[in-house]
Parts: sequence; C-alpha cells; structure tokens
Amino acid sequence: MARAIETTRSVLKPRITEIVAAVITAGTLIVVVVTLHIGARLEREAIDDDIRTAKTVLAELLKGQSQIAEHAAAEPALLGFADDSEGTPESEDGARAAVASQGVHAFLVSPNGLPLAATISGQQVKARLPNEMAAGMQSLATTAAGQPTGAGIVRHGPAWAGYSTLSGRLAIAAAAPLAKADPAAATPDLLVAVRVLDETALRELADAYGLASLSFATSSSAPSGRAILPIVGLTGTTIGALVWRSVNPGRALVEVVAPAAVVVFLIIGGLLIYLVRDVDKATRELIANVDRTQALANADPLTGVANRLAFFEALLEQTRKARRGGSFALMLVDLDRFKEVNDTFGHQTGDRLLADVARRLREVCGAFVTVARIGGDEFAVLVDGPINRDLALKFGMRIIEEVSRPGPIDGKQLDIGASIGIVLAPDHGAEQHLLMHRADLALYVAKSNGRGRATVYDTDLERDSRHRRFIERELRAAILTGELLVEYQPIYAADGKTLNGLEALVRWRHALRGMIPPNDFIPIAEETGLIHKLGAVVLQRACEDAARWPDLTIAVNLSPIQMLKGDIESTVKRVLHATNMAPERLVLEITEGVLVEDPEIALAVINRLRALGCRVALDDFGTGYSSFSYLRRFNFDKLKIDQSFVGDLGESADSAMIVHAIVSLARGLRMTVVAEGVETPEQARFLQATGCHELQGYLLGRPMRAGAIDRLVAGNPEPAYLTTPQLLRA
Repeated sequence: MARAIETTRSVLKPRITEIVAAVITAGTLIVVVVTLHIGARLEREAIDDDIRTAKTVLAELLKGQSQIAEHAAAEPALLGFADDSEGTPESEDGARAAVASQGVHAFLVSPNGLPLAATISGQQVKARLPNEMAAGMQSLATTAAGQPTGAGIVRHGPAWAGYSTLSGRLAIAAAAPLAKADPAAATPDLLVAVRVLDETALRELADAYGLASLSFATSSSAPSGRAILPIVGLTGTTIGALVWRSVNPGRALVEVVAPAAVVVFLIIGGLLIYLVRDVDKATRELIANVDRTQALANADPLTGVANRLAFFEALLEQTRKARRGGSFALMLVDLDRFKEVNDTFGHQTGDRLLADVARRLREVCGAFVTVARIGGDEFAVLVDGPINRDLALKFGMRIIEEVSRPGPIDGKQLDIGASIGIVLAPDHGAEQHLLMHRADLALYVAKSNGRGRATVYDTDLERDSRHRRFIERELRAAILTGELLVEYQPIYAADGKTLNGLEALVRWRHALRGMIPPNDFIPIAEETGLIHKLGAVVLQRACEDAARWPDLTIAVNLSPIQMLKGDIESTVKRVLHATNMAPERLVLEITEGVLVEDPEIALAVINRLRALGCRVALDDFGTGYSSFSYLRRFNFDKLKIDQSFVGDLGESADSAMIVHAIVSLARGLRMTVVAEGVETPEQARFLQATGCHELQGYLLGRPMRAGAIDRLVAGNPEPAYLTTPQLLRA
C-alpha cells in the first residue's frame, strides 16, 4: 500500500507537457464553441428569412383569391353559375377554363352564411357547405356584412379572404358581394370562391419562392430540421401551419471546422496516451490493492453499514456470550413500500433511499449497536446487553418513527415505513438459526397486522404459524373437494317488498372443525395466492345458481389480490361463457383498499370488466379512505354504504349526516345506493327517506342456501332465514 501511495504521488507531479496539452485542448474547445455559435446564428437568420418569404406567399395567395372572388362577383358565370344573359363571351369561356383548371369551389351564400348554390371547377353541384368550413364561412359572411374583421380575415378591395381546411388540406376562401344584387335586399348575397392547395400547388409555390419541401400540416409543432409558420383560420383559431425544410448555412462552416478539430483532438489524444504510460502500471497496482481491500472489508458498499457476512459473525459472537450468561436483542427491520419506490422512481433513487435509511439507523442506534444490511431492503440491529421486552418494543418503535419520517431523495419527498420483528436472547433461544427464524416469524406477524409495527416473539406466534399452515393445507383440499358452500343474502328495493338481487357469500364447513369463519381463511387465502382459485369457485357457483333466478342480479366480492395480481377479466369472461349468464346481471364488488394500493391498475381492470358488460360496485364505502375523487374517477355503477354507519343511525347524529351526504353524492353521480346491515325498521325508514335505492341486512333476510332462495322467489320464504317486519312491509 505504501508503494501504491508513492506511485500515485509521482503520477500527480505537474509536467510541462501536461500544461501544453491542456492549453491546446482549451483553445480547440474555444474554436469549436465559437464555430457552433456562429453556425447557430446563421441558421436563425436563414429561418427568419424563410418565414418572411412564407408570410409573403400567404399574403399573395389571399390577394389572388380575393381578385378571383371580386371578378366572379361581377360575373358569376365565370364560376359556372347560371346567367340570364344569352350567349357566353369568349373572355368568359377562357376565364371559366382557368377556374376549372384550378379546381375552384364556389358558393353563393346568403348574408347569414347559408349556401344558395354551389359549383366545383365550374360545374353546378348540390348547395351544401362542408362541415369543417361551416363555421369559417359564417365568420366570412359576417365580416363581409360589415361586422368587425376577425383575426384570420383580411380585406382586399371589396373582397374579404382567409384560410380554412378542406379534407385535411389548406384552402383559401374569398368572399365578395354580388354586383348584380337584388335592390330590395338590405344586404346583398355573397359569392365565395374556395381554392384547395394540393401537393402540386404547394410544390409550385416551393419552386417559385425557394421554400424546400413546402407542405401543410394540421399540427403546429415543427419536426426536427423543419421551419414552421402557423396559419390563423377564418374563425380566428390556428388551423395548421406551413412547414418546409430549413436551410442551414452555418452547417457548411461547421463541416469545414470539424475535420480540423478532429485532427487536433487526435493529436491531443495521442499525447495523453503517451503521458499516461508511466501512470498505467501504478494505477493497476493501486486498483488491485483497492479490490483486495474491498474484498476484505466488512461494510456494505451501498449503505456503509455492516454487510451480511459481518452481521452473522457478530451474531455468532453474541450467541456464544448468551450461552455463557450474556444477553442481547436481535431486531429484523424490513422496509414497507420500498418496492413501490423502486418501481416508480428507479433503482438509483431506491439505492439512495437505502443509504439514507442506513444513516438514520446509525443515528438512532448509536455507536455501540451493530447495524447491518442483510438483504435488499432488510436491515438487522444487534443490541448488546440486558434489555427487557418493553424496552425492546420502545426502541423498535423509535426506529420505526425515524425510518418513517418523510425525507427528500433526489428532490422527491418519499414516504416509506418499517416493520420490525424482535427476539431476546437467551429468553427466546441462544442458537443463531433459531433466533433468526423466530425474529423472522415476529416480523411476518408485524407486517400481517398492518405494517409499521414492532412485534416481540412469543410462543403464541408459533401456534398461530401452525394454525395458518393447517388452514392453508385444508383450504387447498376444500377447494378441490367442494367443501366450500355459497350462501346468498337478499337485496331488496327500498320499499322492502321487491327482491332485486342477491349477494354471494362463501362459507366453509370443515369436516372436523365445523364452520370456519371467512375472517379466518380469507386473509390466509390472500397471503398464499389461493384466493384466485377460491374466488373462481365462488364466481362459478354463483353464476350457475343464478340461472335459477333469471330476474335477479348476483353480486360477487372480489379480493384486492384478484384485482391487482391476477387475470380476473379472463376468469369472469370464462365463467360467463360457461354458464351462459347475461353479464349485466353480474355485479362485482370491490373495496376502497384496491383503489388506494394501485389506482392505475385498478382503473384499467375496472374498465375491462365493465367492457364485458358487468357492473362494478364499491363495497364498504366509508370504512377506508373514502375519497370522493374515487367516485368521480372510477365511475362505479353501485355504492354500498358500510353497515357501521347504518348501525349507528339511531344513536349518532354524525352517522345520519354522513349517510345522507353519501346518498346525495352517489345519486348525483347516478349510482345505485345500497345500505348494508339494516337490522331495525327505524333504520329502514330513515334510509328510505334519505333516498337509498336498495337495502340489505338481517331485517330483510339472512344469508341462505340456494334452495331457500328458490322458496323465497316462489313466495314461500322460510322463517329461519327471513324476517318480515310488518312495520316495513305494511
């Protein structure tokens, strides 16, 4: 290493040749910059000249068209309109031939812009204005009648002229009052002459005025290497632009200077290669020394904290101390929402965020606590010395608060969080692999309980883990063997008498444990990915049963996992085809969490489902983020008010006001409003008065099997499933 330092010092000594090379390089750069500046100025001047020429072209075209309109207004027969006079002079025949060769569209219009007669190339046609010229023709007629001149209309003698478009091409329109007007008319009729500039006409103009590759474009943005002159139409708005290839006289200057600059740079490059030959050997030795040093280092190169190897060495040493009577705490810190940052802003921003998190961990933990990065977005903290459960939890929450504090990275305010799993040695073990397993289990529970939490391991977590594995295993079998049941809860119109639809609800009757609540197995199905098969089974069963009740809609709940991480569109399409069910009868219910987690994907999926013909409902509105912007952006067909608001109607004035506001908003957005959890006649009457379209709850009907629905539809409901209060049905 000492030799490498000496070699570097010798390389850095100033030399006369290096100074000369620097001076030559600077001079060459100055010449190149000046040349580029002069070339740019010449290019700007050339473009300005071309723009002046293009403006002249536009003005001359308007003037010429105005003259045609003026002459034709005196003799309409020039443009093919019927004339009472007998015979046609030879001069008129020649003028008419010229009109035909130019493809002039001519119109006789009333003072208010209505067409009276029309010709094309001197031939009479039906008097009808093209739609794209109607507004412009109105402006032209109004201006010719004496109203103030619009920004796109100019006057030449008695005629008025301006530009428009016809079939995507540039058109010149000129209007003049008829010379032989009806004396009784307050305002004479107008003759309007329209000429369309096709590619041939533009090519002739380009040759005549020196505008290379002249064309008309309907957009006002210039492609690279092109000049542009926007054109204002008859209505005063920009209708397009003339576009031509700009001539750059500065390019010739650059082409002359560039070879000389290249030669100079080659000379300088050769000189620098000669100068660095002494440096090469020393540099290679220095790099080799640095590589060996980095290979032996214990620091994570990205964050500067201990790397995985150094962490496990420190953990091994701590476990040895624990077996001899020592104690310590191990904390696994996993970043929440880091993947979203990486996907949205890129890996460079993600790397800087990791470095910033490592800095915060070092600051909050202090110099005597080991902080390490052991995975992509996972850190570990080793706290040496006695520490109890409460103190460990407080320390963990302090870490979460520090990591979750928003901070700017690359000019962006990034918002992440952290979840922590904690084990205490020797209370929870003194073996390295056992402590890591239990800390990881505690971390899993922390993330499952909503993230942003610190969880200390205890034996109940092991039992919960075994329970989850049991549920997962048995649920896989239940999906295959048909243990899952589907029950249906009625949805009535607000009058409480008309049955509008049903909501499908999955139930699981286990052979040994009996009924297992959905809250026990649905989250596990979402975590393990079984929710896709489970949801497909429920959807299939519901659509099959729906064939028995052709007049009812069927609502099926969709999990956020199905919406965001699956191909729910294909599943719905396949089931609808297999069951021959009308898609408009199927209502797919989603929760607000889907919209918050990834609104762009959610919007795309919802649009595809609605394109199939299905209806989409927002379920449990009011329990999540309840952003009114979601209602406007996602355009739901139905909105279901959460039962927590309905249940408080008789006790909370706030709930009543909230329900009233939700109903008013949803009705204003033309959504069907459904109130869930209706259990008393008083709640039903309030919801009826508020304007709810549909009611659902135990007051009207409990979830029931398909057979009970058959009897309900037939008018013979079972009392065990259905309540029919007289106060509501009277």
